[in-house]
Parts: sequence; C-alpha cells; structure tokens
Amino acid sequence: MFCKRASGSAIHYQKLHALPLIINCNCLLLCFLYLWAFFFAGSFFCLRLPTYSFDPPHWPNTGKFDKIAFSLSADHKLLGISVGSTAQQGIPVTLTIKVSNISGDVIASKTTQHIFRYGIPDYPVYFDKPILLTANQQYIVASLVEGANMPELARNYDGSAIRFCNPHLTVTFSDVPTEEMADSNGSTVQEGQIIFLYFKPP
Repeated sequence: MFCKRASGSAIHYQKLHALPLIINCNCLLLCFLYLWAFFFAGSFFCLRLPTYSFDPPHWPNTGKFDKIAFSLSADHKLLGISVGSTAQQGIPVTLTIKVSNISGDVIASKTTQHIFRYGIPDYPVYFDKPILLTANQQYIVASLVEGANMPELARNYDGSAIRFCNPHLTVTFSDVPTEEMADSNGSTVQEGQIIFLYFKPP
C-alpha cells in the first residue's frame, strides 16, 4: 500500500508495510480505497511515477497524448489509469485515456470531465469495462488533458522500467516507438502524466 510523504517541494509515494501506519497516513482516502479494492474487489494498482511536484518547472501541455509502452508478465485485466494533475488548479478539464496495441490500433478509450484541486496529484479514470491484456505483448497506454488556459501540468517523475506490482504481476515500461513519440506530449519511462495503472486478475 502507498501513501504520500513530503521532501522539500516534492511529494513521494512511500510503501506502507503495516496497517497501524494508516493512522499516521495523510492520504486516508487513498488507503481506504486500496483496502476496499484489495479485500472486496480483487483489483490493485501499479504505481509508475512515485514523485510529483506542483512547483516549476512544470510539465508542458501540448494538446497531445502522454504515452507509455508496457508489457505484463501475466494475463491481467486493465481497469483504467490515473492521470496527473494540472499545474493550475480549479480549471475544468476533459480527460481522455486509451489503450492500444503496439501498432497503434485503439483497443479501448474513455473520456470524462474533472476539476483538479490543489494538493490532489492525480485522478483515476476507468474504462467502461475491463480490458483483458495478454502476457508478453506490448501495449501503449495514453492520457490527454484538455482545458482552456491550461498550458502546463504538474510534474510526475522518478519512474523505472520495471515495477513489481504484486507477487503475480510485473509490469515492464518502455518509451513508445519513434513514430508514436513524434505525436506524443513527451512521456518517457522516467516521467510523464500516467501515474497509476489499475489491474484485476483475469
């Protein structure tokens, strides 16, 4: 389970190893949602970018999708992703997420409306139904944030290529192919706007 801790102007997610630590956690809602998902729904999240900051330098918003390629160690259902916040708060935005195969063919997408509030680093968006993904196949997951007078997004970084999400699933991230990167907002393995991926066993 993860919670937030501050270090200077940046915020980090840290892993909680014991339930009593929940009492000292400054993200009780996140902890509650994690416990509900783990014990009742069987779903879980995979943290891709553990550090975020609302301070400059911000992440640019070019009107293009943030994209990251990934593969799974075992078949799993993708429920949705968590999209990083805007740098400016209180602006109505349209959030779009999609997952594609490595050739760029869209498998599923979802669009919703949201207003980011200060201190809330991300917002989960779920597909209308779980998407079954096959082990050892490459996919591309993408997010787009659209809104008036919103040129910048909060920064999310400290990513790594391999994430051990739970004992049954390892996710390997990689930069998207060159042709996809040319039409991307600039996400890499180390940073971008896709914070969490939400999964469920098949």
